[in-house]
Amino acid sequence: DDIPSGDNRKPLLLFFSSIILHSLFDGALLVISNNLVQAAFVTVMVSLAIHKLFEAMSVSSILLGRQGSVQRTIPLVLLYLASFPTGVAIASILRTFVRDELLHPFALIVMAAAIGNLVSCLLYDFVLPSLRRFKHAKEELAWLALGIAVAAVVLGVCH
Repeated sequence: DDIPSGDNRKPLLLFFSSIILHSLFDGALLVISNNLVQAAFVTVMVSLAIHKLFEAMSVSSILLGRQGSVQRTIPLVLLYLASFPTGVAIASILRTFVRDELLHPFALIVMAAAIGNLVSCLLYDFVLPSLRRFKHAKEELAWLALGIAVAAVVLGVCH
């Protein structure tokens, strides 16, 4: 009980609908990036594969922690898992209606929606609850600082 699983004061429906929407946008981004530049598609594919692995573990943990049983969690996890391919299917259908000259702005809108939705989920569901706990847990704050430093170094090396 002392390990938080997201913001337990936030309704599970709000968290779950946000993460489903994010996953739909990720699926759409994969389709759209494939139609832009082949190099962008490979980058997006690798990024999404890594991102989805950690996201799926986090979402599953939160759902299990909030639902309290595996039987009640499995349908939600299956719905979450179906949201990415659903985003792919929807974007594939919508792609047929978007003219080529509008594809780049369309891709930017989908990417901004996916990233914005993820950032809001991260802040509201993970960062803010963790910051509330840091008043009492200095060790956790040190690990967060280390994680931020490692991410900054990795980003610096990649660029």
